[in-house]
Amino acid sequence: LSYNNFTHIGPRAFSYLPKLRDLTLTLNKIRTIHDDAFGGLNKLNRLSLNHNELTTVPNLKGLDVGTLSLAANRIQLNRHSFENVSILSLQVDGNKITDLSPVTRLSDSLLTLLAGSNPLGNSSAADLYHLIESLPTLRDLYLVSSGLSTIPDFRILKENFDNFNLRVKDNPFECDARLAWLRNTSLAITDYESIVCASPPEHKGRLLHTIPLQDLCPGEL
Repeated sequence: LSYNNFTHIGPRAFSYLPKLRDLTLTLNKIRTIHDDAFGGLNKLNRLSLNHNELTTVPNLKGLDVGTLSLAANRIQLNRHSFENVSILSLQVDGNKITDLSPVTRLSDSLLTLLAGSNPLGNSSAADLYHLIESLPTLRDLYLVSSGLSTIPDFRILKENFDNFNLRVKDNPFECDARLAWLRNTSLAITDYESIVCASPPEHKGRLLHTIPLQDLCPGEL
């Protein structure tokens, strides 16, 4: 149902398809979705609403969704986002999200979080640590191009995972002792060798992995 210029989804719009498992509504102009739009879709496994004009997360209360894709909208999260829903993989890249804390509602289910290209620059290291700590099943975290200046050391939370993956390139990182842990971890940081420093001035423009550890942690070694 892509490319149809839909702007609104009404109540129980797909209830005549109770066995529907995959619903793709990408590349429309959807702005509003009724709270009961997906009522009756108890077998829905994948819902894709990428490239629309949504400003909030649709109401999926009571559903058990494998993949929810909401990339390239205008979404901001709020305290009602993700109420009473189970999601394994969440894609919210390219929205207007400044705070990821509502995602912690998915603590019992979430395996993959793709949240790159959002304005997360005001998220502190403590905020990010709490997010990861609150998602014990999380195995894939993508925060590319999100305005982050640092990433907290969360090895104690995830190093027992055989296949935890982190992607954080294209952020304005301040390359100092707080990032030194990235050089000594068993976590899979798939874009580690592409991480470029934005500050301090002596490291600006340099690849993090090329900076000697003693320069990241002067006086600490």
